[in-house]
Amino acid sequence: MDTSDKLIEVRDKKMALSTLWVCVLFCIAFADIIGFLEPGTLAKIMEGNTGFSLTPALIVVFSLFQAIPIAMILVSRWFRRDVNRWLNIAASVLTLLYVLGGGNWEGASYPVFAALEVVAMLGIIWLAWNWHGDEA
Repeated sequence: MDTSDKLIEVRDKKMALSTLWVCVLFCIAFADIIGFLEPGTLAKIMEGNTGFSLTPALIVVFSLFQAIPIAMILVSRWFRRDVNRWLNIAASVLTLLYVLGGGNWEGASYPVFAALEVVAMLGIIWLAWNWHGDEA
């Protein structure tokens, strides 16, 4: 019987990292979906009133940032430890910048989802940083 007094115990780093990226992905998606439900949001977007010029190049940039968590779900499971650690840290930092720099902070739901995303990505960074060579 394991008598560990740890609140959280991670036995499989790859599985834990991948699961945290799934959490980040769902939070990003639902932050947008629920944000669209706020009165007037979709109407503003359809009228082109986004606060910035929405060019095809900018849409590609947004798409690339959105694709990071999707890619990291697989990267976290497939790549070896040394590469995995640095990719998880770099991807988390980029995604943190995207989450903190974008979104509708005046909306009711975005701060909730952003907080969950930040906690998950800080967990990813912590797990990756503390992943030693003898651990799976």
